[in-house]
Amino acid sequence: MFKYLALVLLACSLTACNHVASDEGAMMDGDVMMDEMMDHEGDDAKDGADVMMEDVEVEVEAPTGVRYEAYSEEAFMGIASKKAIFFHAAWCAKCKKLDEDILGAIEKMPEGTRIFKADYDTDEALKQKYGVVSQDTVVLINPDGSVSQIISGATVDEVKAFFKS
Repeated sequence: MFKYLALVLLACSLTACNHVASDEGAMMDGDVMMDEMMDHEGDDAKDGADVMMEDVEVEVEAPTGVRYEAYSEEAFMGIASKKAIFFHAAWCAKCKKLDEDILGAIEKMPEGTRIFKADYDTDEALKQKYGVVSQDTVVLINPDGSVSQIISGATVDEVKAFFKS
């Protein structure tokens, strides 16, 4: 019974199922739930992938020259000053919070701040290059290209402090 319940809950979370049980006895019939999930599974997976890609493709620039943008090797390599890479996953609550915090603090970041947002789920080579093993990781990089610090669960204050130093 518990294995079945765990599989149903996992399937619901993976397919963005909107059915919520108020208690164990209030769950709808398993066959009906599975049928409904299968009817929407393809749509949800496509929508989830679109959201993930849209979520990474940000570009914000403040009047002070602060930029928050999607990672591209060309843009990244063209910067000879301090920079940061934020490994973000669309499904990660901590990542969403840091993303919101960065966007909210963009005007208060030190002049010339450059933050690149990379997709944790798809940028495998970049993760390997910097040894990133969890989403919500920020890699702080010195002007010479060396890594200053790798912070899992970084805060916007930690990112700001790096650019101020």
